[in-house]
Amino acid sequence: MPTSLFLSALLLSSWSHAAFTSASRSASTYTSGSASRSPPQLPSLHRRASFPGCNKSPPTALATRTNATLSSSGRTYMYHLPATYNASSPTPLILSFHGSTRTPDWQADLDLLTDEFFNPDWIVAYPASQTYGGAANRFWQGAPGVPADVDDVGYVLEVLQALDESLCVDPERVYATGKSQGGMMVNNLACSPEASARIAGFAPVSGSYYVDLEDGKHRHRKHRYHRKEKRDGGKEEDEDEDEGNGEKEEDDKKCDPGTVPLPCSPSRTTIPLLAFHGGNDTTIAYDGGERGGKCLPAVQHWVAEWVARDNLPAARSEMSRVGSAGDGGAMRYVYGTGTEQGLVSFVYDGDRVNHDWPATVNNSDSVAHGSGPAGFNASSMIMDFFGGLVLAGDDGDGDGNSSVQTGSDNVGATPTATSTGTSTASAGAAHLGGSGVVEKSVLGFVGALLALVV
Repeated sequence: MPTSLFLSALLLSSWSHAAFTSASRSASTYTSGSASRSPPQLPSLHRRASFPGCNKSPPTALATRTNATLSSSGRTYMYHLPATYNASSPTPLILSFHGSTRTPDWQADLDLLTDEFFNPDWIVAYPASQTYGGAANRFWQGAPGVPADVDDVGYVLEVLQALDESLCVDPERVYATGKSQGGMMVNNLACSPEASARIAGFAPVSGSYYVDLEDGKHRHRKHRYHRKEKRDGGKEEDEDEDEGNGEKEEDDKKCDPGTVPLPCSPSRTTIPLLAFHGGNDTTIAYDGGERGGKCLPAVQHWVAEWVARDNLPAARSEMSRVGSAGDGGAMRYVYGTGTEQGLVSFVYDGDRVNHDWPATVNNSDSVAHGSGPAGFNASSMIMDFFGGLVLAGDDGDGDGNSSVQTGSDNVGATPTATSTGTSTASAGAAHLGGSGVVEKSVLGFVGALLALVV
């Protein structure tokens, strides 16, 4: 093969690494001990001068789950250092939130982000919710029955500070994911002025995005928490948000999942979001509705609100199939154009996926709901999504917003497959109301690469 063609192929392969690894990992079947694939490591253009936790001996053994307690509040959390952890090299950090009644260990067993197949190099922390009326009653702020003054977002910021001081964490590469009520917490963080300034990307799975419904009014605490529930109003287990501090009220005498107001106050207008929800979620309905005395927005409405909040065109720029054929029509819808293409993405898990964390093998979710394995791995898609995001701090344009980079560009988008392959525009088009999406065909990318190599 001529040298020029080889170099062209190599360059294209490098540029498209995130999309390629996403396709291979998301479609492949996970087995314990499988060879891992590292997410793309992208440089930051705005590094801070010091890292307080770097060059300190690890406080625990590598490749093991460790429980820790905050000295300030006595609340606990769990974290995992990868086998590759280097105390002199700033390392990305993922926060992963469990669902209601669950624990950090349960979430780690579910998301498998401590398994090197999905995550060979990053730190993962698993915050723990408080209990209410019994050890099994573990709920996050905003859930039914949780007092209105509970500040779980503040607790998460304390966890971040503790990890920052004891571990070599890259402060520009902190991310949040979670399931069900844990997905609600991800949304709470994205809508928090403080937390959204610290976290580069957000990926809720089967999230419950509750709005308080009280005395015929939707009452919202105009604060960080659960104000990110916009367009995805999906089905979650037990994540109702109790917002009632009464800072803002809007007359709305019934729950209208398609129009319910979803207050949110992020610190910037470039919030990268990748959300997942199954069409057969029998816990947090895809179409939303009243639950636990609160209002769940329809998933379509929740997603659309995030698209609007990020100042993106309402129409999807592209959509494509996710996973294998016969999986119930799993689709990925991408929003944004130009450098912001993919800033918001939504994965419809398929018609048969229930209130699950999608995986190509059975897990506690798919067994409990009888839905069976999904046609893709949400964890691999999340890792590749996070792998393209860097929080850069104030971008210097005078608005105080931080920008998110995807390696070479100072933009708020995430890397997607780079070919111009055809998108699937028919199957699943109704899932998000027919507004138009963006997602590039990996097959198209492979074809383009082969065309250069041959």
